[in-house]
This record gives sequence, C-alpha cells and structure tokens, in this order.
Amino acid sequence: MKLKTICIIGLSLFVMSYWIFSKGNEFAHSQKPIDFAHWLNLIGAVLLLNFNKIFPKNKLGKVASILTKLGVIAFIGLNTIDFISWSFGTDNDGRDEFFNQLANTPSIAFPFVYVGPSLLFIGLSLHALNFIKSSLMVTY
Repeated sequence: MKLKTICIIGLSLFVMSYWIFSKGNEFAHSQKPIDFAHWLNLIGAVLLLNFNKIFPKNKLGKVASILTKLGVIAFIGLNTIDFISWSFGTDNDGRDEFFNQLANTPSIAFPFVYVGPSLLFIGLSLHALNFIKSSLMVTY
C-alpha cells in the first residue's frame, strides 16, 4: 500500500474518532463492546507517523518529524489513560478519583494529557508549512 494512502487512512480514522468524541462523554463511555472512538484515535495517530516519510527532508522537516513522533507517543499514552477511564463504565466516582490522581501526578499528566498530544498537531502543521514552503513557493 502506498504511503499516501496509509496517511489518508490514518487521517480519516483520526477525524472519525473526533467526530465520535463530539457526541459527548456519555456517548463515548457507553460504547460497547469496545471503546471504538479511542481505538480509531490510536490507530489513526500511529498511521499519521507515515507523514514523516512523505514530506520534504530539510531542517524544518526534521523538526516536524521529531514533534510528530513525540506527539504520537503522547497520544498512545493519552489513549491508554482513556481506555482505563472507559473501563470504569458507569462508576463515575471511580473515574473522577482516577482523574484526580492523574491530575496530581504531573509526570504523567503533562507529557500525556496537557502538552504531549499538542505536539502531534504542531508537527503535522510544520510538515504542512514545510510542504507549502518547499513545493508551492515560486522563486523569481
């Protein structure tokens, strides 16, 4: 399968997961038999790593690739946390206690919840900027 096709599949799965997330927490936590939204998100994020292989390789591309990799790692951690949250089912008190513990553990919360996932979006944005800069700019 071509890399561009894999990238499109990854992006599509990623977008579909956010469409499911937009339905609200109750909808996300009531998914059966598995947490489809987070599985789509996880698989989509991992497939987005392939963008590192198709965009131009220069200084900006290298920075974008590093940020994209770090962002995907963070998304893997975030999805793991969300899978645990989903496993609480209707035990909202247990889920709240879990999230409170998570929020009080900065070594987990910052890289996997607060900051890390943003790196994926920054990395992909830099890839797009690099593509525009190197492919579409006309030199005179």
